[in-house]
Amino acid sequence: MDIATSPIEVVRRPDISREAPSRSTEGQVIYAIGDVHGCYDLLVRLLAAIAEDAKAHENGRRPLLLLAGDYVDRGPQSDRVLATLVWLSRHSPFELVMLKGNHEAMLLDFLDRPFHAKGWLRVGGATTLASYGVTLPEGEQAIAEQCEAIRDEFMDQLPASHLDLLRSMPARATRGDYMFVHAGVNPLRPIDDQLPKDLCHIRELFLFARNDWGVLIVHGHQHEDRIEIRPNRVNLDTGACYGHRLSVGVFEGSDAHPSRYFQVVHPGLGKEGDLRIERLDADLELRSEGGASPEADAPCREATVRQWKP
Repeated sequence: MDIATSPIEVVRRPDISREAPSRSTEGQVIYAIGDVHGCYDLLVRLLAAIAEDAKAHENGRRPLLLLAGDYVDRGPQSDRVLATLVWLSRHSPFELVMLKGNHEAMLLDFLDRPFHAKGWLRVGGATTLASYGVTLPEGEQAIAEQCEAIRDEFMDQLPASHLDLLRSMPARATRGDYMFVHAGVNPLRPIDDQLPKDLCHIRELFLFARNDWGVLIVHGHQHEDRIEIRPNRVNLDTGACYGHRLSVGVFEGSDAHPSRYFQVVHPGLGKEGDLRIERLDADLELRSEGGASPEADAPCREATVRQWKP
């Protein structure tokens, strides 16, 4: 179905003040996409929606398209996702940043140390291999004994452009008052002294931190059923590979949080048939303990965010 004819549901929040300072993107419109995980169909539909939105919101400056990592594993078409990213790196009219996620890090580790990093195969790596035409032997023992041969076959099937892209991905990007990472930051280290491993892999230590880092952290890695907004971070991983949504947040102007969202929704979560695009125009509410008023919450289920629990 063409994006121009796709059903678009517009959901708006009432005008609710947010408990967060203003932030600046220094005049650049930023489109930040959450975890893709091999969901090629969702990605190309979302990219089409972003292109249409960018045309409607031109401000004379080249927008930034940022992908927050985890392009491979779990979903069925990791090969086509990486091929799309390679194409974007060559032809996109956007400034482009593709961050490294923990699944890209595990894939690269498997290529370098197949026996020691074979655990990657159990957390989605097998589906990535399958997308490149590599079939695993049956049984853990057989995999352990043949892991180097599996790596070699994978290298034979992996285009050089895909490998070059994977090896070139940075772990962080900063624009204005925003820092973009895949997993988060270590609250026990200064913001300018973060380790790449933490930026790609950290979870609970970051998720439960209430630090004010001086920048808003925008990340993925921890999938939720809806976009998650906290005073010090925004989580854009909405579980695409689990039959949920692939989301993009649009950051612009002086607003602390995204001004609008697009989400590609699996048919199973709504109407039967083709994938659909939902457009969520903020104001999205930063919820505090006790939640929003019923009149604010009831008609806007798709824009609900998780509660901030101090």
